Amino acid sequence: MGNQMFEAETWVAIAFVIFLAVLGYLKVHKMLIKGIDDRRDRIKAELDEARRLKEEAQALLGHFSYSVVITDLRLSRLGFGGLDLVKHIRELSLQTHVLVLTGYFWPELKSEAMSHRVDAFVRKPTRMAELAQTVSSLTGGAA
Repeated sequence: MGNQMFEAETWVAIAFVIFLAVLGYLKVHKMLIKGIDDRRDRIKAELDEARRLKEEAQALLGHFSYSVVITDLRLSRLGFGGLDLVKHIRELSLQTHVLVLTGYFWPELKSEAMSHRVDAFVRKPTRMAELAQTVSSLTGGAA
């Protein structure tokens, strides 16, 4: 083993310490923490809004009568899924027809949706005329 000063590992360690010192001097750690905090605050605000919207939707379903509810299978930005909405409708024993839209057309998803008594399962993208025809067939032309 030669002189310790010329070992590659030594220079890598020195470069790493210098790199960390530069990051500290530029206060990169504070920028990272601020970015993470800002992201956390945005996510919290979105979740709060989702809870509010979910409660509002449930209240509306309890107070008004709807012939058809059209929901997406994935409502991830709202913090709950379309099947959660379907379950709530069915728990209220509403005579509302439920049409689920989805970009995912896996047989397992369709089977799960149908197990919650979904009336129609429509693949996205779909034309408005086709959607209107589906709604019309669910309501007997009363839509």
